[in-house]
Amino acid sequence: LVGENSRLRRAPVVLVHHGAFQSSRTSPMQDITGAFSRAGFPVVVMNRRGYEVALEVPVLSMYGDDEDIDEVILRSISVRYPHRTIALLGFSCGTSPSMRYVNNRSYRDLPEHLQCDAAPSILCSVALDPGYDIDDGGAIAKMKFPVNLGISIMTWYQYAFKHKAVLTRSRSREALYETLTESISVKRVLKRSISLDSSGASGEYEIRDHNGEPISSEPHISAVQLVRRLSNDWRGHGEFLKEKDTDIAGLASPMLCINSSDDPVCVIDNMFAHLDRIKDNPNLVIAQMTHGGHGPKYGMLGVRGFAADMCVEWVKAEWYRQIEEAHLTRREAQRQRLPPKAKNNSSGDLRHNLLERG
Repeated sequence: LVGENSRLRRAPVVLVHHGAFQSSRTSPMQDITGAFSRAGFPVVVMNRRGYEVALEVPVLSMYGDDEDIDEVILRSISVRYPHRTIALLGFSCGTSPSMRYVNNRSYRDLPEHLQCDAAPSILCSVALDPGYDIDDGGAIAKMKFPVNLGISIMTWYQYAFKHKAVLTRSRSREALYETLTESISVKRVLKRSISLDSSGASGEYEIRDHNGEPISSEPHISAVQLVRRLSNDWRGHGEFLKEKDTDIAGLASPMLCINSSDDPVCVIDNMFAHLDRIKDNPNLVIAQMTHGGHGPKYGMLGVRGFAADMCVEWVKAEWYRQIEEAHLTRREAQRQRLPPKAKNNSSGDLRHNLLERG
């Protein structure tokens, strides 16, 4: 948590969700928290399960959990900064929990032990390099070589190998772990490359999990599929999407989405695939850049990224708009409470009335 600057009072609290293989200590998070702190906003970076703190129970997710966000907002932010609004910001796969939370979470649905009268409202949100689609055929499937291979290895390390002792306590999960390790092995990647035909379609080489269910022939997709089963024991893909997916057409608060045309991780095709749904929602604003890659969006000199400043400008503008609307509401309420003005009995009005009476 980064404290607020005294120049701004009652500023919204910015809750940041890091990327897939990052934490509150990584460079993109430092850029974002520094920019908001300099602008006067208190900032909280939420480390998802299995990152900065050792995993104790075999449950974690690349896309976070709403219940964990509830705990952070109501047990930490609301205590330190009571009666503040919340601005959510996500980077890369961290955009998924921020989008989903804004879209799905109603404080009336909170567990009883977390319900309170002072639950903060959502001011706005920012999605920096979102993928828009967490399905197996979505953003993860559109990554290009060699980025996809690097993603599969890092997925295996962060969501499996790093927590092997906790995740493999049961035989079924141990079998899943072995399948996952095989799915991203050099031997399998080479076999998969050799089996590609001239049209680019995969050949006969495939792998199945311990239940005999087929796994994708693409190493980066199979890694995500197996990690999902290993870390949460989902009953099926439909159950996973129901809990973790986001309907961007239903977002009811202002959101800024920042994408780069040359992003090799969350490619720009993801945005175009959902462009109609984005256009149908007046709360969504897209900032598409020709260059900038995946991350802070460094300028021509490469000294300092400008994506964080864009995020600050968006949150500040929404905050000022909310303040202005509150002032207008108060003025209107005061105007309605005022007694009607007494009739002006000036000499001109008196003369006019006497003339009308004849």
